[in-house]
Amino acid sequence: LRGWDMQLRRDSVPAALFEIFYMQLVNNVLADDVGADNVDRIFSPIFMRELAEQSEAVWWDDKETAVTETPDDIILQSLADTVAWFEENMGSDMNDWAWGNVHSGVFPSAPLGQSGIGPIEAMVNGGPIPLDGGNGAVNANNWSWDNPAAVDWHPSMRMIVDMSNFDASRSVLPTGQSGHPYHPHYDDMMPLWQNGQTHVMRFTREGVVETAVDHLILMPPAGQ
Repeated sequence: LRGWDMQLRRDSVPAALFEIFYMQLVNNVLADDVGADNVDRIFSPIFMRELAEQSEAVWWDDKETAVTETPDDIILQSLADTVAWFEENMGSDMNDWAWGNVHSGVFPSAPLGQSGIGPIEAMVNGGPIPLDGGNGAVNANNWSWDNPAAVDWHPSMRMIVDMSNFDASRSVLPTGQSGHPYHPHYDDMMPLWQNGQTHVMRFTREGVVETAVDHLILMPPAGQ
């Protein structure tokens, strides 16, 4: 962790260690006071930041033991719990502990993508794919401690608008423009999304016509 650049990249082992360690630390600080099932719901990053500067705070003590724990005790226990978590879920080879190996996302289609029928879900859902980012990061691919570290929340669109030149704006969707499985544009934006990239988003009619590849013409029925 000493050499970590503090970027939550999917190929980073230190990123994975920190994220799971932080989860273990918060659980070890709060579970004995509020109950393990309530930690994720009431936890606040601001609380943990303030607590880090209060080594005598009663929150550090594990009330379920006969001794009085210090911050160092809880931190060391959390590190041990982190290693145990990875060994149980990812094996003993630390090279396999990269963030993207545990932090992945599925883009379910509604309603068939949540049908519970494996072959159908495989046809209509995107992913799973390893993702950068995490909770509290600018790249907000969030995950729940109930299911570490599978992504269960992310922006539905990324868009940058150039107010001086609308035709220079950029955007990307998590999957694609089309809602029809097997359409060329059903999931063709997923690699862009995964890599934090965007495409040019033309705004004016002239810009759209200039760069259009296909045209969809909707004609009313004859006689109407």
